[in-house]
Amino acid sequence: MITFLMLHCRLRPGYDYLLARKLSPLWREIQTSPLRAEIDGFLHEAEQLGFTARTRLATGSQVPIRLLIQTGKPMRQLTLHDLEEFAAACREREHETGRGANHYLAAISMTHMVLFHLGVLDSPPRSGGPVPYEERLAR
Repeated sequence: MITFLMLHCRLRPGYDYLLARKLSPLWREIQTSPLRAEIDGFLHEAEQLGFTARTRLATGSQVPIRLLIQTGKPMRQLTLHDLEEFAAACREREHETGRGANHYLAAISMTHMVLFHLGVLDSPPRSGGPVPYEERLAR
């Protein structure tokens, strides 16, 4: 019932809840959800970019669906700030539970790439490598 309410834009439980739960019935329940077209568009673009079916589905259930649920925004209105807020929630969860968040952080990067190619975000994700001096000092 909770998954149904989230997928029908009736419940935004917070990232703490969304990160603590597996959304197991997601792919079954999304069939009648108003979010289906948004996720289908994301998955299609990810396929065009060459991501495997397994990676597309895993990322789709880890990041974009959670962003859509929590922000209440259509995908075209998501911002870099939304991704950063989600990443911060992942790091906070990692700090509190001791359970790694690397899979979420990788999925956030992929989501960023797909949203960039969809024209939602203005810049692609920053690739690996040295962190700029200003960013290192900011922490």
